[in-house]
Amino acid sequence: MPKWVIHRKWCRKLGISEEVADGTNELIDFPENWISKNIEADDLDLNVHIRYLQEIGVITGFSPLHHDWGRRRKWELDFLLDLAYGAYGEDGVKCVFLHHALDYIGTVGKIFPKSEILKRIKNRLWSPYYSNMLLDVLDFLDKHFNEILADIESGLGNAKPQKRQNPKKITSSKVRRKSPRVFSTYKLGNIIITSKFLQENWEEILQKGIRFVYMDYTSSVWFSEQDERSFVKWWMDNMAPRLVKIKNDIAFLLAQDKTVWELVFSLGLDSEVLEEYLRTIYTRLATSRSLPPVEDWIREVKFYIRNFWRFI
Repeated sequence: MPKWVIHRKWCRKLGISEEVADGTNELIDFPENWISKNIEADDLDLNVHIRYLQEIGVITGFSPLHHDWGRRRKWELDFLLDLAYGAYGEDGVKCVFLHHALDYIGTVGKIFPKSEILKRIKNRLWSPYYSNMLLDVLDFLDKHFNEILADIESGLGNAKPQKRQNPKKITSSKVRRKSPRVFSTYKLGNIIITSKFLQENWEEILQKGIRFVYMDYTSSVWFSEQDERSFVKWWMDNMAPRLVKIKNDIAFLLAQDKTVWELVFSLGLDSEVLEEYLRTIYTRLATSRSLPPVEDWIREVKFYIRNFWRFI
């Protein structure tokens, strides 16, 4: 892996200060140190998610904070980007992307051509909230790829990352920068759907389905079944998981069951197909736990869907 001197050099060439570079590099390589030093418990939304994941057994037995944090799992990268943005703004997010990109180039730089490496970096690090910043970094990598690879191959990048100095503690006022997650946006080609649009048209969407409501709204943009499927995938990656903070069986089901949302967004909340699917789930769940009568349970599931924006 490239040493910090390499990360620092290319952050500087990207126009990022050494202070931000060192702070972000510590957040990635030594996340527990960075978090304990910079954020009080009540400032860190990550604590809530970690506690929940521990409770349901997803990460039991190991710490979710590790060296090269953000590389193994999608939710880790999402949290990492939010923390970097909260602490250092757009420069922090770009530094996260650049750090992981340099590490990846150091691993496969001699194996794949530049075009394939940049494609893989984009796929690995894609986030709809920070897409413009990732594209800026990819353009930068494209222009300087050979220089970066030469630096890494020169021998400077063959040791474990080390801290040249202890990065400065950042003030709490910097940490509290608002995450752009509140402006969650789905984009595919000409299709753009914001969380504001979803909230304002939620009842109609639950009646007609997302495609028809969106086409009525724009009057000009066609929204195909393929667009709908892509939208549902985005929804499952970025919106549905927000229900887990409620911490009950129905919220957890809706946070992970893609089929429920496919039926909701394509056929509406009151479709017979959705109700039949919920009955199937109920039958399976009832074998291992005590549930209310099936009709009551289905009404409760629909209640959470109808009131989604109140709960997240």
